[in-house]
Amino acid sequence: MKIVKAYVASGLAGKFHIVGQQFRTTPAAITEAAALLDQHQLLGEFGYIEDSKQYHRLLAQCGFVLSTADHEFQGLAVMEAMALGCFPMVPDALVYPEYVPPESRYTTAVDAVQRLASPPSYTPRDCVAPMAFRAQAQAWQDLFLETLTRRAA
Repeated sequence: MKIVKAYVASGLAGKFHIVGQQFRTTPAAITEAAALLDQHQLLGEFGYIEDSKQYHRLLAQCGFVLSTADHEFQGLAVMEAMALGCFPMVPDALVYPEYVPPESRYTTAVDAVQRLASPPSYTPRDCVAPMAFRAQAQAWQDLFLETLTRRAA
C-alpha cells in the first residue's frame, strides 16, 4: 500500500493491473490499493485472469511488474513477466538479487516509485533467459544420463 500511495502522490500516469490467483479472502491492503488507484483512474485490470493467453497478452503490454513480497521462494510470476518484457520492481531481498539487476530492486516505497519513473537500460528477457527450458534442457539431460551411468556402473 505504501508504494501505491507514493505512486499516486508522485503524479506518474501509468496504470496498475492487480492480477493473479485469488484466495478465499482478499487482504485489506489489496482492496485499499485498488480503491485508491481506481479513485485516481490508475487501476487497470483487477482479479484473476483465467485465460492464460489473455494473461500473457496483458503482461506483454505492461512496462513493469511490481512485487511487494516479503516471502518468496523463486519469484516465478516475476520471472514470467520479465520473460515477456516487463521490467521488475522488487524488494532488494529474498531471491530477487539472484536474477534482478540492482537498478530494479527497491528498499523503500519512495525508492520504488523513483525507480519506476526512469526505466532501466537492460533487457528483462536477458536476465531470465538462462533459466528458460531451452537454456537448461541440455544440462538436465546430461545430469540425468550421468546419474543413469553411475547407477549402472
